[in-house]
Amino acid sequence: MDRQPFRPWPCAVQLWHQQIPPGYTRTPAGDYHGSCVHSVERGSRVDIVRRRVVRRDSSIVEYPPCAYPVLNGGLTRRALPESGILSAPSGASSGWVEHGNSYAGADSAIGYAHSTLIVPSNPSYYYGAAGQVYYTFIGIEPSDGSNILQPVLQWGNNNAFGGNYWSLAGWSCGSLCYYSTPATAYAGDTLAMEIFGSSQSWFCSQTPNPQNCWGISVTNVTRSTGSGLNAADTRLYRWFAAAVEMYDLSDCHQYPGDPLTYRSISAWSYYAPGSSYTSIPILMASMTFSWGVWTNGGLSLQCSYSAAAAGDSVRLWHHP
Repeated sequence: MDRQPFRPWPCAVQLWHQQIPPGYTRTPAGDYHGSCVHSVERGSRVDIVRRRVVRRDSSIVEYPPCAYPVLNGGLTRRALPESGILSAPSGASSGWVEHGNSYAGADSAIGYAHSTLIVPSNPSYYYGAAGQVYYTFIGIEPSDGSNILQPVLQWGNNNAFGGNYWSLAGWSCGSLCYYSTPATAYAGDTLAMEIFGSSQSWFCSQTPNPQNCWGISVTNVTRSTGSGLNAADTRLYRWFAAAVEMYDLSDCHQYPGDPLTYRSISAWSYYAPGSSYTSIPILMASMTFSWGVWTNGGLSLQCSYSAAAAGDSVRLWHHP
């Protein structure tokens, strides 16, 4: 397999700034100004390339380019190792903590990804005001890290929603961030996380700008609830990751007390050479995972971080 260095979305890996800046939202892809983060109601569809949302009643909301920088990006555009320990600058208080990742190949793109996850125990220490956030998710990205599609489990207030409880949402973050109407989960619930692509619907096959449609969903199987985002994009997504990310946690007891295990991971890929748009076919091939694992050794808060991946599972440890 033609392997490349893993490039998580640049704003998601190493975040050096302390505390959430005024007017910003702490997304699972970095700190975005609130005017660049958009809640998408159920039944609507995001057109990522054209920066617009098509609502259920067919009305269209168009958004301007983000006029503010995405903060806490640090040195994240450089290539990161596929495996090993990252030495971040001293004082890093936030960032991707650990993850397992796999690459579809230079001539292949991901069209579908799925995993199950048991919601872990609640953190035993309280989270303070907006800005202390714990995220875990599966996600897919293009090779250049310019966007990430991710169904997310969250604890804490990101300045848009959340608190000292578990929240679920589907996210797409790149030049702008979009998220679905959040749902609630509880420790011990079984989640099904899914990223499903198709080019067959009318919305995505229309000319002159055909796109692939994506469903980014997290379903609470235990309670028959969930949250999902529908989005369209022309990029080819080649990287898969299962990750933990945190912002400004100050004590290991703010992590869940038990490790996370992403189980029954599956992905399907299709032939997509080059970098230009290729529609997702109806039939795809099962993706063989060639795992790399990574932990962030540069965070100021170290809580026995560890990651392991094999077969169809990724296990992420933190808080001994």
